[in-house]
Order: sequence, then structure tokens, then C-alpha cells
Amino acid sequence: MRGEILVARLGSLGFTHTPEVRRQAPTRQVVEVYPHPGMVELFRLEKTLKYKARRNRPSAVRWDELERLKGLLASLARGEPAMEADHLLAGVTVRGLRGRELKRVEDLLDALFCAHIALHLWYWGEAGYRCFGDLNTGYILVPVQPAT
Repeated sequence: MRGEILVARLGSLGFTHTPEVRRQAPTRQVVEVYPHPGMVELFRLEKTLKYKARRNRPSAVRWDELERLKGLLASLARGEPAMEADHLLAGVTVRGLRGRELKRVEDLLDALFCAHIALHLWYWGEAGYRCFGDLNTGYILVPVQPAT
């Protein structure tokens, strides 16, 4: 489903689409996020993790990077805000998967991290993200570590 259709359907259910997130305010809101820049920022990585399928990327590289992502996601249990997903992550097997099964795990971990990004944005409000672009031309919210 295209994002525009999803936003329209959620709008009919009372969700607003705006790149401005108020700190811990009650809301039903849709925002645009992307996992890779969020991972670089929140996990303080030098570069993005290489777990996506690419023509010349061996499965073993993807497995290693997805295992690394699992560990990083588990570390969010000690963060602020905390994300407790050990029960979900414990059931995720990466090594040996190929094709659709590997894509399913990749999508699950991406979705889990995007949900954490949404929590981070709501928890910290404007101090916890940067907005690139705008609502009219397109935007993305990237979480950042707020100055504490």
C-alpha cells in the first residue's frame, strides 16, 4: 500500500499527519521515518548496517548485520525511553534464512525499530529529532540524542 493511501485511511480514523511532534502530548499522529539514519544517530554508528538485499551482498554478510541489529535493538531496553523487546527478539532466527523468510525478519526488525523511533519522537518531542523537508514537499524525521 502506498504511503499516501495509508495516511488518508488513518486520517479518516482521526490520525493527523504532521512532522511536528509535541513532547508526551496525547496524540493520534502519523509521521514519516526511515530506519537507517535513525540507527546511525541513536546507536552512534559510523555508517549504516548492510543487511538489505543487494546484488553482490552475500547472505552471510546480511546475517551478520541482522544479528548486529538484533543486539542493538536489545540494547534499547537500557535506553531512554526504554524498549523492552527481548521476548520478541529471542524468537528471531537469522542465520541460514534466505529469500522470503530472510526478508520477513528484515521487515520485522525494521518495523520494531521504526516503532521505537516513534516512541523516541513522542518521548523527547522537538529536542529528540530533526526534520528534513516539510509536509508539502515531503519530509523525514530523524531521531537524535537530546542534550541532557
